[in-house]
This record gives sequence, C-alpha cells and structure tokens, in this order.
Amino acid sequence: MEVQLSRDDIVKLFKEAFDGELRSFLIDEWKFTMSPELVKKALKTIKLTDVTLGDLVAMNSAPAEEPPTAEKLVEPSNVTPFVQGV
Repeated sequence: MEVQLSRDDIVKLFKEAFDGELRSFLIDEWKFTMSPELVKKALKTIKLTDVTLGDLVAMNSAPAEEPPTAEKLVEPSNVTPFVQGV
C-alpha cells in the first residue's frame, strides 16, 4: 500500500493534531525552530505593560536551554531591594 500526501494534507493533519496552535513543546521535543519572520510576528503580540521586571530578569539570567520558571522569579538571589533616595 502506498499513500501520497500533499503539502496541504500534511498541514491539515498537523493542525488537527495540535488543535491549530503552535506550542513550546514542539520546539523543545521535536526540535522545531522559529523563522525570523515568526519571531518578529510573535514579538509584536507582546504588550510590554504585561511584562514584569521579574520576568525580564528571569529571561535574561536563565541559560538558553533552561526556560524561566516561577521558582526562579522568586529566588532571593533574583530580588534586589529598591533603594529610594530621600
């Protein structure tokens, strides 16, 4: 038996398998990558007002293979007191 699938068939199957949503595990487990165009499109959806200073610190301090976690955000070493001049 031989089955031939068109590119459209493959895309439809992929969308059906993942409910039409790209998820981070596809990058982690299946080694998908993001094109520069996709990265730009994703960054356009981020509202900077929704990103906390702790999120930014965690993103910057975590190794590339280790995504930031909630535990990392509250580690004492990641929290610096804000000193205000009087």
